[in-house]
Amino acid sequence: MTKICRTCGQTKPETDFYALPRGAPGRRANCKACTSDWRREHYARSGGRDISFEQVLRQKYGITLDEYNALARRQAHRCAICRRPQHSRLRKGATEVRRLEVDHDHVTGTIRGLLCHRCNILVWALEDNHTTIDAIRRYVEEFRESFANGAPL
Repeated sequence: MTKICRTCGQTKPETDFYALPRGAPGRRANCKACTSDWRREHYARSGGRDISFEQVLRQKYGITLDEYNALARRQAHRCAICRRPQHSRLRKGATEVRRLEVDHDHVTGTIRGLLCHRCNILVWALEDNHTTIDAIRRYVEEFRESFANGAPL
């Protein structure tokens, strides 16, 4: 079976149209290609990546994008713990600068600062269990001592 797209006017197979939501019979009026184009344009018009990030900031942390950016500038766009910028590895060894993560106290909800992903994970893991850091330190020191003494892995 075929169907005519309401946007581009082309006749296409029904499989080129998304199904209606919630199991309703039939297909949407616009083809998948036109739907994708509209979504891409709408995303760009509405602020793109920043709009959804701003929504997360507002809903989860109660701050605006401007407040986040001011905090990032105060920290020179570097992690509050290790002082490195946030990077992600791309193909062929390239890297991309990424946004720092918002660190907050899980009890009070108060924002402490911006952290790279690694430091944020460490803080999360150690926040509720302070004895873990001593166990990690012992684990690393014991490995280094045994390695220095020639112990096999």
